Amino acid sequence: MSLRRYIFRQLIIATLLVAIIFTCMVWLNQSVRFVDLIVNRGLSYTDFLSLVTLLLPTFIYVVLPIPAFVAVVYVYNKLESDHELVVMRSAGLSALTLARPALALGLVLSIASFALSLYLVPASYRNFKDMQQLARSNYAAVLVSAGVFNNMGDGLTVFVRERNGGGVLQGLLIHDQRDADAPVTIMAEQGTIIQGPNGPRIVLINGNRQTANPSGEFSLLYFDRYAIDLQTIREFSGDRWREPRERFLGELLAPGSSDNDRYFHSKLIAHGHGRLAGPLLPLTFAIVAAAILLSGEFGRRRRAWRFWVLAAVAIAIEALHLWSVNLAGRLPLFVPLIYASALLPAVAGVAWLALGTRRSRPVVAASHGV
Repeated sequence: MSLRRYIFRQLIIATLLVAIIFTCMVWLNQSVRFVDLIVNRGLSYTDFLSLVTLLLPTFIYVVLPIPAFVAVVYVYNKLESDHELVVMRSAGLSALTLARPALALGLVLSIASFALSLYLVPASYRNFKDMQQLARSNYAAVLVSAGVFNNMGDGLTVFVRERNGGGVLQGLLIHDQRDADAPVTIMAEQGTIIQGPNGPRIVLINGNRQTANPSGEFSLLYFDRYAIDLQTIREFSGDRWREPRERFLGELLAPGSSDNDRYFHSKLIAHGHGRLAGPLLPLTFAIVAAAILLSGEFGRRRRAWRFWVLAAVAIAIEALHLWSVNLAGRLPLFVPLIYASALLPAVAGVAWLALGTRRSRPVVAASHGV
């Protein structure tokens, strides 16, 4: 029991280190994609950090099988290099017994992966998409792009010569064609963006308003102060179609009746089954790695080919699982393949460990290869 705890403790430490390293690498790499929200959209640094922090559960869920696999490979290879596995085998511990810490690690990570998959990932990613869309639909931020014509959608165009400190806009030109029968052109020396009851609005100072009606009559109005509402993006509403990663399990397995839900019906269901089978991968990776490392004799000559086999098997399992989800999205008949791709390698690994235990060779003979 104490030996299994010793191995499990090393596995946990290695898993945490690898998980932190991989998650930070992926998180930092993906966060760079959203820097334009600060540079071009005027998003504050605190809002940016909140935005990218919402992606952490998704990244942790994606990389979680990798720390399980790497930790098992590292710890058991270290135990073999230090001849500790040989001593444990000499003490009568079978391959299946030595693999129990790896199985326990995989089980713990799979439980955590289920929690991420079924709640934390869809909840955080949904908030992320809402916050991202809100940042992109914030036209006050769009106006930071001075010197260009900003199309606000549905016939509203805004041009700003420059933006000074404090959010003061200099040299504004606004062309409003939302009413096709009475287009309006407004020019002002300066303006300021404020949040009105119906969304963002721009307050203009010292300018003129030019209109022309269908009969050709032209009117010109000079003003000291004038306010105009900015149309917000209609895409940002409660009716926005939710991507599969934003949906909880019930919303995936029982899609709604919208046009997009009917069109992506099979893909949504396949993604739902992938959400159930995916968390099994950390357990599968841990079992397969332990089965390959603990099979046969120990020795330097056998260590090299084991690494190649481990890498090939890990890539094959991950590729097969992703392929099965995509295939089931096109052909629902193959939904069982999603579960088979995650479970069968684990079953094969346990069977291989049990078989190796029954036919294990004497340790003395094996130790000559060290």
